[in-house]
This record gives sequence, C-alpha cells and structure tokens, in this order.
Amino acid sequence: MDATDMGNDLKEILVTAEDMDRRLGEMAEQIDRDYAGRELLIVGVLRGAVMVMADLSRKFAVVAAGQPHWTRSRLRHHRDRAA
Repeated sequence: MDATDMGNDLKEILVTAEDMDRRLGEMAEQIDRDYAGRELLIVGVLRGAVMVMADLSRKFAVVAAGQPHWTRSRLRHHRDRAA
C-alpha cells in the first residue's frame, strides 16, 4: 500500500516507510545491547501493534543469526505461567 492507494483520504505522510524502517533498526540495536544474553519477551498492547512488532523482531540480531525467539512450546510455557 502506498499514498496512491489512499485517494483523497490521505492529507499528508507523517512518517515515511523508510523513516519507520530506520527507526525500528535503531530500536532493535538498542534492545539487542540492553538485553544481550537475556531472554526477551515483547508484548504489543495497542490495536495494530503486531505489524510493528513483527517488523521490529525481524531486526533483532538473534533472529538474524538464525536463533528464533519463539517456539510453540515456549509460547505455551509463557501462557501457562500467566494463568
């Protein structure tokens, strides 16, 4: 989707896709530094947050190194601990 898909509904672009991608990269680098060697659980609380969280999580160094954050068993573990 881009600005042309919005027709007359779009007044102005506040944040470009490139700006968002750059900022998510900066945030991922900071999170990688702050949580180095520690387990990280990210939680989105706003409607639509899953899309931004997905983009952010793809930028984490551990994901780039082929070490996925989640498996079904880990998700079950966290769900069961919260209950």
